[in-house]
Amino acid sequence: IIDNISFSIQKGDFVFILGNNGSGKSTLIKVILGIIKESKGEVNIFNEKSTQEIVSKYFSYVPQYTLIEKNFPISVKEVINLECSATNKPCTSEHTEHLKYFKADHLINRRLSDLSGGEFQKVLISRALVINPEIIILDEPMNNLDQESQNELMQLLRNLNREKGVTVIIVMHDHNIISTSDMEIHLEDGKIIECK
Repeated sequence: IIDNISFSIQKGDFVFILGNNGSGKSTLIKVILGIIKESKGEVNIFNEKSTQEIVSKYFSYVPQYTLIEKNFPISVKEVINLECSATNKPCTSEHTEHLKYFKADHLINRRLSDLSGGEFQKVLISRALVINPEIIILDEPMNNLDQESQNELMQLLRNLNREKGVTVIIVMHDHNIISTSDMEIHLEDGKIIECK
């Protein structure tokens, strides 16, 4: 699906991986995250060969909106608490600070099914930040959002990158809504056609 791909992302970069549906974007990030094993070559993270231990130490991943069951009867607070439990960390006020950062702390007691698309994405990103990752990968985070919500979310992600130094990698197919970046990787048919 992907072939002869090579690139380097620097710590603290803001990166877009772009391409049409079927270009290999999701497969590429699954290889980076170790969900799919590379058949040749290797992925290095901070100059170390990638392992599940290294991935879990440095990365958070926000999958596509459509892959998450929004109608599950659970509150925003419970979603955050579940992530704390998964990482064996007690939940503290610091974890709700991530919601505040994304202007979503007022949603803490709301059910997921009652959230708008933009609110839901903010909660998912806040949840991903519970482990204080150095790198966050977001797969099509702008899907199902109106233009205003897209612009707001993009600005919040840019602020996260600038203020906290988190490396942000955003996978998108819509070239029209990208903002300024440190790097753009354009895929087509499983190959990089442009990297700038």
